[in-house]
Amino acid sequence: MSKYLELKNNNQKRFDEFAKNHIYWIFAFSSKEFDNKLKEYNLTKDEIISIGAGGFIKKEHKKLYLEEMNRLRRNNEFKQIKHDDVEVKKAFIYELANHEYCITYNLDDTLDALGTTEEEIKKDVRLKKILKEAINEYLENRENF
Repeated sequence: MSKYLELKNNNQKRFDEFAKNHIYWIFAFSSKEFDNKLKEYNLTKDEIISIGAGGFIKKEHKKLYLEEMNRLRRNNEFKQIKHDDVEVKKAFIYELANHEYCITYNLDDTLDALGTTEEEIKKDVRLKKILKEAINEYLENRENF
């Protein structure tokens, strides 16, 4: 397993544990489902806030949620392995496959998942070269991913 994936899995495990112990979540993807969830959990619209992607938390949990999200941003897996060319390439390939680059040929989701931007990559000759190599390797071997 790559160091990037190991770090990513550890962060996800920690976030899941945090959410289980500290946050009261609901997810709804339609008005009807939203109303049903409010009723099911005996909540009012005034008691919750949206966190995006159909997720909602109690307003009282906002500070804890934001602190955890900031911790995740500070502990960005890609930044932790950025010095290691081999691990960077593995991370690029993993996220290219994860975001189906072979279908979209769009790097936005891949780079977003890594916590970086196309502008940052373009400014860094080393990362630009590694990304190009990763794209080529991924596309040549996409059936194996």
